[in-house]
Amino acid sequence: MDKKKKREASLAVIIFNHAQNSDAISLKKRFREEIDTFIFDSGSVISSEEEGHFDKVCDNIYYNGLINITNTFLHENGYKFGLIVTSDVQIDDIGLLLKRIKVCFGQGSMVGVYSPSVAEGFHAHTVHNPQKELERVTFTDGFCLAFRNDILRQLCPIDVDINKYGFGTNRMLGYYCLKLGYEVVIDHKLKVIHPFGSGYNTKKAVQAMHNWIKTFSFYERLFYKVASKNIFKNDFGLFLCQKIAKMDS
Repeated sequence: MDKKKKREASLAVIIFNHAQNSDAISLKKRFREEIDTFIFDSGSVISSEEEGHFDKVCDNIYYNGLINITNTFLHENGYKFGLIVTSDVQIDDIGLLLKRIKVCFGQGSMVGVYSPSVAEGFHAHTVHNPQKELERVTFTDGFCLAFRNDILRQLCPIDVDINKYGFGTNRMLGYYCLKLGYEVVIDHKLKVIHPFGSGYNTKKAVQAMHNWIKTFSFYERLFYKVASKNIFKNDFGLFLCQKIAKMDS
């Protein structure tokens, strides 16, 4: 099998970094032992000693700018799956994470978007629950998620003139996943840690998200509203979101 064909059935890890260079480099070294791994940087100061570890160095283009670049990169290089990890995420067992991703995206699987659970998080449905294993949900967090690239291509390119920060992107990836007939899952067999207080200016990011939502189609706006309501973050809410996404097919 040639290199191109191997990549078509493979996963690439993309580490998103801003100003946490040592963490990004450490993650890349750990992932690279098992899988193709790349660092895409947004606006960091990079020393000459660090340069060789970074695969794409950009001005500060924020999360959605990196999403757009990731979409192009994965498509041009023939990767079928992607795993995005922000450089501040703490992962105890990278081997287990990759093993679980392989299982969840295995032959015959309908998983389209995958995330490990988190020790604690902003979205209650993503928090680790030892009583569960694979939980079907409407969307995952955006700091550690794997996906089929045909789903990402539905989402991109994102208009970064409207929403560069990335709030809401995880929900819309869930929307396109369900629209294409795939499942979004949280994996409670393992958990990662994402420190609170990291990320962007919340006020600006929320305003950008609201401006972005105004550009959505009727079904996209309806999905976003339902998926965002805590009262619907359950099996009935998932059923509603699946129906809404399918109506837009």
